[in-house]
Amino acid sequence: MKLDVILFSVVGLFAFGCGDETSGPAIYPISGKVLVDGRPAAKAQVSFHALNGPGGETLQPIAIAEADGSFRPSTRFSHDGAPAGNYVVTVVWPKVNLDHGEEVAGPDLLRGKYSDPARSGLTATIKEGENTLPPFQLKTSR
Repeated sequence: MKLDVILFSVVGLFAFGCGDETSGPAIYPISGKVLVDGRPAAKAQVSFHALNGPGGETLQPIAIAEADGSFRPSTRFSHDGAPAGNYVVTVVWPKVNLDHGEEVAGPDLLRGKYSDPARSGLTATIKEGENTLPPFQLKTSR
């Protein structure tokens, strides 16, 4: 199965579980960049875990980084953003393997260092309006 299909299927599952797409908290646009050892982390999965979700809301914005490391999270629609609030951010950067000409997700090149919300050390605050986050500067070494 292609890597993009797997990753975007995950985004689709989050959106599918949200119910009525017009109800719930307002969503605000976000743009950011993820770099590993100073280089773009193409195809890194960036997930936002709410610290103060409104009324038990379980929305989880998620993004897949472009070739230049840039990302725009999706919550209900493609690249729509996230509700205002404070988030812990996790990043998984799968090694891309080719299997019969198709991209397949391999092991996390970051070895799980940023995959656990309890220990990623990455945070973001989303405010009403446009949000441009400072780049997430990640390291492969521990």
